[in-house]
Amino acid sequence: MSMNWKYISNSLEGEIDTIYCSYVDMKIPIVYYWTVLMKDGTEYDLNEPILNNILNNDIDIDAFNKAKDNYMNL
Repeated sequence: MSMNWKYISNSLEGEIDTIYCSYVDMKIPIVYYWTVLMKDGTEYDLNEPILNNILNNDIDIDAFNKAKDNYMNL
């Protein structure tokens, strides 16, 4: 997987606009920070528990799960 992985919504459905790696802390171990940008402009860290409660659309849930899988495989 890759820190260059990025999700960009191509759908009018769902609340997520983009999921991307916003920062890489080059300490040991390397820490990757992933940002979830919502269509309303709100930003969340990928690991914020609130995302589990606000994502209801299947497209958003799929994107969220793929981002988590990528994050865990880095």
